[in-house]
Amino acid sequence: MKQDIIVFIKIDDNRNTEELIKRLNDIKACLKKAETESIIQLYNERTKRSIRVSDKIGQNRKSQETLLKYLLRKSLNPTEIKDIFKEFLDSIDIEDELIIIDPYLFPKSRDRDYKTILLSIIKTQIDKVNKLKVITPDKFDPDLKDEIEIELRQLKSTITFHHKISNEFHDRFWLSNKKGLLVGTSLNGVGKKYSLINNLAQSDFEELMSALKTNELI
Repeated sequence: MKQDIIVFIKIDDNRNTEELIKRLNDIKACLKKAETESIIQLYNERTKRSIRVSDKIGQNRKSQETLLKYLLRKSLNPTEIKDIFKEFLDSIDIEDELIIIDPYLFPKSRDRDYKTILLSIIKTQIDKVNKLKVITPDKFDPDLKDEIEIELRQLKSTITFHHKISNEFHDRFWLSNKKGLLVGTSLNGVGKKYSLINNLAQSDFEELMSALKTNELI
């Protein structure tokens, strides 16, 4: 059985995603639905955005995950892109390191404000990130990579930057050492076509981290 619930919550500027998930969990606990999947559309009154929250409960009722999903629409502006990524990055509990897997993170062809957008997203987590690990294929713009590394060190002098080469990954992932995100398009493509950003299921995250370690990429 599937149940759709619309929850309207007025969100102030200081409320983060972790707090919202806690409030949603409190709501779902009151529903006391067994062996079901509930979908909640959380509406943010301040940003006028809805985030899809999928709560999957296993047959044994012991396995439960709260997963966020959001449709990245066309024509997003740089501030909207930064704010959306911040919400999702806040949800993966970054501590110490951030791993970005994106075949086009350092594209040779890009919009004029691309570097600014990328740095603005990382800047939202800079207090928590001491190690930034980036994985791309062997085709990338080395000048852009160097520029980003230099500007990152200007933001935080103690940050370490690691770039590894791999052709084993098609999709785009942003990972902490606890949880991860799947992004349907490279950052350079956000806002050009419709795509999704969503949390990885924990089992998928663990398999992905295992593959990264096996391939000596982290």
